[in-house]
Amino acid sequence: MNGDETVPIQIGEPFQCWQCGAPDQGGTYLIIDHSPLETFADHIYYMRLSCGHNPRCLRLGDAVAPLRPLDRSIQQNLECVRKGLQNLARSVPPDQRNQDPVSKVIYLLVAGRISPQTAINQLRFMVEDQVAPESLPLSVPERAWR
Repeated sequence: MNGDETVPIQIGEPFQCWQCGAPDQGGTYLIIDHSPLETFADHIYYMRLSCGHNPRCLRLGDAVAPLRPLDRSIQQNLECVRKGLQNLARSVPPDQRNQDPVSKVIYLLVAGRISPQTAINQLRFMVEDQVAPESLPLSVPERAWR
């Protein structure tokens, strides 16, 4: 990655394949003990894609950016991860890194990643634990519907 390159970023689940748009079916984080990449274990995310394209991403909150496959030396890979994470942190302000919790539940439900009952349970938990539904912040798409 050089300084002139524009890196695509997705904010909010469900994520999609960078090449073909196939949906992420619920990825996982890299967990490797005793690896130089262990420092970045909370930020290296692998999409679960059915299309077979590169699933490797950098993740900061609910913001992701593509990360090249492990096809170079460990030092080059570490540098790529460091620079990519710095770029992601610069590109996405802290207040925009995470999806609104209610919107996230709805988007995951529509994408088929969670069941209707799971969505209901999560929304009930949010309402019971925090605030009344009328006072929950509306996402941009919902504001447009009203």
